[in-house]
Amino acid sequence: MNSKGRQEMKRAAIGFRMHSGWGALVVMSDDGALDVVGRRHIVVAEPNIPGSKQPYHYVEKLGLKEAENHLANCSAASDQLASAAIGELIEELDRREYRVSGSAILAASGRALPSLAEILASHALIHAAEGEFFRTIVHKACEDTGIAVTRLRERELEQRAREVFGNKANQMKQRISGFGKRLGPPWTQDEKLAALPDRPSPLGLHRVIVRKVIKNRLRIGSIEAIDGTPVVDIKLEHLIAASIAS
Repeated sequence: MNSKGRQEMKRAAIGFRMHSGWGALVVMSDDGALDVVGRRHIVVAEPNIPGSKQPYHYVEKLGLKEAENHLANCSAASDQLASAAIGELIEELDRREYRVSGSAILAASGRALPSLAEILASHALIHAAEGEFFRTIVHKACEDTGIAVTRLRERELEQRAREVFGNKANQMKQRISGFGKRLGPPWTQDEKLAALPDRPSPLGLHRVIVRKVIKNRLRIGSIEAIDGTPVVDIKLEHLIAASIAS
């Protein structure tokens, strides 16, 4: 309970592992004890649009302008589906008194994609573009809902786990794998990998106010972390001149 007698919201974080047209998400909370408080598959491809599950494959043989229009239509429809799915999840968590403090989306190589013409000339780039297409859809839906997003390359998960959990990294992975025995299916590699990066406290998914910038140092407002906690990533969202000047 807070000072006004209201029930404090429990913190949670969402992890996503996306595929072509759908994705697996897991909601984790460590409010007292690490636990899975939500999981589901979300559909982000509109079935009434031809080729919506693999939009870049579908437009491979189309003219460039026609391909751009089709991808834009797919994107608009997928935006709506992702926003609805995440909005429904947030409402459910809110009813259960969970506040989402951040999210993590598993990514591939992280390299920037070339022009559409170059993508459509390479089958490998078509696959890469489709993966990025659906990750971007979910990324935007989260940010539109006010949820901070961190992108983590899947091949770096092992390293990140060691950085965050230290010598307890293997123990944490075993614990996450073991949730499947209690929860039942689905608890596949998708759910296990989505759960690994989104424990709220160790990853420090927090929004902070930048009070002052002094050369290569930032002076920030309050944050829920202990002294010595490593900073994995910094994403600048809004730079308010008044707060820095102060």
